[in-house]
Amino acid sequence: MPTSYLDISGDNDDYAPSIYTFFDKERYFFDSPEGCQRVIKERTSIKLSKIGGIFITNLSWDTIGGLFGILYILAGIDTVKDVNVYGPRGLYNIFYHARQFFNVSMKTNIFEMNDRNCEELPECTSSMNVTSIPIWSKKDQVNDGGPTIQEAFEKRVYHNFINPEEWLKMMNEGAPLDVLYKHVVKPSTVETDRSSVICYLGKTKPSPGRFYPEKAVALGIPRGAMFQKLIAGESIVSPKTNELVHPHQVSDPTVPGSKFLIVKCPSIEYFVSLFNQSVIVEYQNNQTEPINIVVHLTPASVIQHEEYQAFMNKFGNTTKHIIANRDNCPMAQSYYIPEKDITKFSHFFPTMFPGQWVTNEPTLLPVSVQNDNVVVCKKVTRGTIMPAQSVGKVEVVEMHEGLAEDAESKFYDFLYAHPKAIELRTKTLALCQQLEETRDEQSNVYPRVLFTGTGAAKPTKNRGVTGHLIETKKDCFMIMDGGEGTLAQITRFYGREQVKDILFNLRLIWVSHMHADHHLGIPSILEKREKLAKECKVDNLPKVLVVGPKDFQLWITSLNTIIPIDHLSFAYDESNDIISQYYQYLGIKSLSNVQVDHCPDAKGVVIELVNGFKLSFSGDTRPCEQFINAGRDSDLMIHEATFEDDKVEDSIEKKHSTIGEALTVGKRMNAKWSILTHFSGKTKTSVSIDTSAVGENFGMAFDFLNISPYQYPLLKYLNELQELQQELQNK
Repeated sequence: MPTSYLDISGDNDDYAPSIYTFFDKERYFFDSPEGCQRVIKERTSIKLSKIGGIFITNLSWDTIGGLFGILYILAGIDTVKDVNVYGPRGLYNIFYHARQFFNVSMKTNIFEMNDRNCEELPECTSSMNVTSIPIWSKKDQVNDGGPTIQEAFEKRVYHNFINPEEWLKMMNEGAPLDVLYKHVVKPSTVETDRSSVICYLGKTKPSPGRFYPEKAVALGIPRGAMFQKLIAGESIVSPKTNELVHPHQVSDPTVPGSKFLIVKCPSIEYFVSLFNQSVIVEYQNNQTEPINIVVHLTPASVIQHEEYQAFMNKFGNTTKHIIANRDNCPMAQSYYIPEKDITKFSHFFPTMFPGQWVTNEPTLLPVSVQNDNVVVCKKVTRGTIMPAQSVGKVEVVEMHEGLAEDAESKFYDFLYAHPKAIELRTKTLALCQQLEETRDEQSNVYPRVLFTGTGAAKPTKNRGVTGHLIETKKDCFMIMDGGEGTLAQITRFYGREQVKDILFNLRLIWVSHMHADHHLGIPSILEKREKLAKECKVDNLPKVLVVGPKDFQLWITSLNTIIPIDHLSFAYDESNDIISQYYQYLGIKSLSNVQVDHCPDAKGVVIELVNGFKLSFSGDTRPCEQFINAGRDSDLMIHEATFEDDKVEDSIEKKHSTIGEALTVGKRMNAKWSILTHFSGKTKTSVSIDTSAVGENFGMAFDFLNISPYQYPLLKYLNELQELQQELQNK
C-alpha cells in the first residue's frame, strides 16, 4: 500500500506554517501562506496537478497570502478544470475584491463553512473525509447564552467566464469594470467575522484487508469480475457451490482508516469553544479509536497554559502531537536554492549581500508535554497516516527533498576554486574595502535600495517577484512595488528584530500597476506591522501611506474589511497635507508619477530627495519617451528588462522591454547609473553588452542586492561574475 503523509512546515520568518497532505491519487493543502509558489517549485515531490482541495483555517494573510499564486499555477495545468477551496465565512469576499486582477479560466469552488456547527465537508475527496470544526473567541458568544445556530456551508463559484486572453485585451483597452467582471457573482451581505477559526478533522478511508485468491478459488469463485466484487466488499454466490461467499472468508479484516486533527487556537479566548467541541471530546473520551496525529498551529503563549496542556494530554498516550509556531520551533531555511545564491554573492560582495542565515533560540515546551509523543516542527516534519503499520511515525525531512542532485552546489565549489574567480574576488574585496572608506552618511549612503525580488510575473527558484525596500534617509523607509514574498525577503536580509524597526519606520508604499506580481505582498506587510505594534504595545503608530492605481485602492480598501491592514489610501497625483507631511518625513522633495506603456493606469515614478539625489523607476513598460524626459539626468534609473534582445517581438506583444532597450533608455535619459530588474524565468543576465553604445555604468539586479550610491562602482564586477559563471557553466 502506498505511503500517505502530512508534511508540516515550521513557522519560519519567510514562510508561515502550512500542511501538505499526500495521497497516491490526490494532494491537499491546509493553509496557503505567501511563498507557496517558490516552495512548490523547489520540491518536485509536490504535484499540483493532483490537487484535491485547499483548506483555510482563518482569514489572515499568513494563511491565504499564497492562495492566488497556487491558483495561477493550477490554471496553467490543462487537466485541472476546477479546484475546491474551503474556509471561514468571508473567504469568497477576498476573491470578489481581487476580481480587478484575478481572472483565470479555471473555476474556483469556494465553500464557506458554518462558523458554529461542525460539518462533514461536501465534494471533498476520495482519499479521506474532512470535518470542519469551528471555534470562536469567548467575546463572540451571543448574550452569554451560547453560540448562534446558522445554516450549513455555502458554496459559491468564482469564475469570470471570459477567456483570459480576451479579458486581458479588454482590460488593456480600458473596458469598464461592469463589463470586465459582469459574470462575477457579488458576495452576500453577511458581515465577515475576522475572528472565526476553522480546525479540521481528517479521516482516511478504510482499506480492504489482504485478498487471498486461492481461498476464493477453493470456494468456487472464478478469477475476473467476481474477484473484484469480493475485493470491493461485496458478497456473491459461488457458481460452483451455489452458496453465498462473503469477503471475510477470502480476505483479512478491513483495515480502519487513520485520523488526524489540525488545531489552530490563536489565544486563550478560544479555549471554551475548542475544549467543548463534541467532535474532539468524543475522540478524547474514546481511546479505542484515537486520533493518530494532532498538528497544533498554536502559539507558544497558548501552549504555556496548563489548560491547553491538559487538552493535549486528554488524547491519550498513542496520539502524536506536532507543534508548529515561531517560538517553540527552530527556524529553518524555507528556500534552499536562493540560499546558495546568497552564499555566492556574499562570497564576492560581502558589503552588498546578506550573510549566513541566523537561526533563533527556540523556547522549550512546558515540562508536562515534554515526552516522546510531542514533537516540535523542524524544517519539514512528516507524519505518516498510511499504511496502518506506519501510522503515527514522525520524521524530519529537508525542505528541498525531491530536488535533483545538487549540481548547483558542486558547481559553486568549482567556481570558488577557479583561478579567474579567485582573481575576481581579490579585486572585489579590495574595492569593497576601498569604497567603505569613502562611506559618508550625509552624502553617499542614501537612498539605499534593497532589491527584494527581481523576477517577472511568477517567482522562479532563484528570483522572487518585484519588490524594492528603499531607505530614503537614515531609518526612514518606503516600498516601491511589493510582490508576493516581499516581507519574507526583507526579513531574510535584516533578521526578525531589525524588521520591527523597519516596519515601524515605513511610511510609504508606492504601486506601479495592478498586475499581481507587483502588489500581492503588500497585505502581509500591513498586517505584520499591525500585529507587531500590538505585541510591542506601540501606540499611535502612523498609518502607512499607500499610493497606486484606483483599482488597487479599491482592492486594498475592500480587503481591510476582512483582514486588519489599516492604512491611508490615495490614488496617483492626489494632493493632501498628509502626503506632504509623509514626504517631508522621508526626505522626499518631489515625487512624480509618469504614465508608461504597459497597461491602463500603469505608472513609473521619479523621486527627487532633499539631498539632491534623483531616482527613476520604470515599473513595467515598453521604452517610453515620457519616462525618459521625466527622469532626465537621474542619479539612478531602475528599469525593467523582462526579455533578452532576441525576444523583441515578445516584448512588444506583452509591453515589456528587452535588456538592450532598457540600457538605451538609461543612455538617452543621461542617467549616471542604471540597474536592470524584472527578468523572466528564461532571461539570461550574463549576456554580452555593447558598452560602446550604452556605456559601462550599469548592472543586473539580483535578489538581496542592497546597494548605496557609493557602492555603484561594484556593479561592473557583479556583471563580470555572471559572465564568468556562464563561461564556466558552458564548459
